[in-house]
Amino acid sequence: MSLVGRIPFTCLRFVRDARDDTHGGVVRQHKEFVGCILVVLVATMGCQKPLPPTTPILPEGSTSGVVGIVYSYQTAATSVNGFVAYRFDWGDGRLSNWTEYTTGGRLSQSHIWFSPGTFGVKAQAMDESGGLSDWSPNLDVAIAVGGINSIGQCETPGCALGVAIMGSYAYVADYGSGLRVIDVSDPTTPFEAGSFVASGCAEFVVAFNESTGTQLACVAYGTSGLYLVDVTTPSSPHLEGSCGTPGYAYGLAVSGGAAFVADGGSGLRVIDISSPVAPVEIGSCATPRRALAVAAQGGYAYVADGEGGLCVVDITDLAHPAVVAVCSLPGCAEDIVLEGSRAYVADGGTGLAIVDVANPAAPTLLGTYATPGYAFGVDVGNYACVADDTSGLRVFDISNPANPLEVGYADTPGQAYGVAIVGNYAYVADGVSGLRVFSMMP
Repeated sequence: MSLVGRIPFTCLRFVRDARDDTHGGVVRQHKEFVGCILVVLVATMGCQKPLPPTTPILPEGSTSGVVGIVYSYQTAATSVNGFVAYRFDWGDGRLSNWTEYTTGGRLSQSHIWFSPGTFGVKAQAMDESGGLSDWSPNLDVAIAVGGINSIGQCETPGCALGVAIMGSYAYVADYGSGLRVIDVSDPTTPFEAGSFVASGCAEFVVAFNESTGTQLACVAYGTSGLYLVDVTTPSSPHLEGSCGTPGYAYGLAVSGGAAFVADGGSGLRVIDISSPVAPVEIGSCATPRRALAVAAQGGYAYVADGEGGLCVVDITDLAHPAVVAVCSLPGCAEDIVLEGSRAYVADGGTGLAIVDVANPAAPTLLGTYATPGYAFGVDVGNYACVADDTSGLRVFDISNPANPLEVGYADTPGQAYGVAIVGNYAYVADGVSGLRVFSMMP
């Protein structure tokens, strides 16, 4: 029954009786009518239900992605009761669980799509009394199949830690098994063409053409320092020259006639290689922690300094390199590559880090992405690729450096330690599984 049906009859007849009654009667009826109205108002107020939460805002998160990757979305709403919980409809027939209650601000949930398509993600709020909001507007999310495919492999006898590509050959630093030269003219059927083995452990390699036409592989060889290997004839690589270092040579970069060696606890070593048969150290610089990798550009060397982050060294005077800036990073800087005014760092347990080095004296962290494994290696082409240990090869869209987006991944049978990109191919140094070749979507 409605509230109007419960109003005493005296209230309903007031207007009619007021015309015929005496003045005193009108006053009496008036008082009676006011009393009835108060009863109705009190009854009406007592029957009101609490207002439900407001409709959540449009979910915020990625609007594109690939199958099998975790994506997070957040939303917000308010309630007169104060506390609100949320759930998401992912558009693929699945609902999330309710979040915990919160008194304000945004809450997020994560989801994985297992098939391609465009999905409408929406959110709903609930207060502590069980009141439900309307669903939010849909955020359309386009999910594609990641175009990363394993197309070739070549086993190596040791443990592949680093790889460099020059022409039709891949040069693999194979730890105790030295330098392996692999023909990748057909990426689907790579095969070993030659090798060079010396005392020590091959950790990293850079390959380049000398001005004389000689092709050299410059190898960071652990406790043995730097080896220069002539690979002009791939089937018979041979030693040109070597230069010992006081620490442990983990990585290196070549610029002009100098090699810059990341020498672990002995910092950065500068070696003149203008005469490959007689390389000689001409300068050095201590770094805050332990130099693991280095890249050189425009008068500066950028050192991946382990727990010390990114260390910038002025190398305009090769004999007297000097640290000019340090950028702290959340993980352990293992590898580094430069692309324009940005440095891309394999930051160990925290994944990929992107640093603005437009001003070398004031490097600034732009963005990070936490990978599921341990980021040992990184390279940049159309995408940024991270060698992520037991989590294989991870591929990122870096068009927005403040928010790198994982767009694909590929499992590898070994442990991905290093990666080199040429065009739409990624060459992965995969530990005991040797060299692995992947094609990537353009």
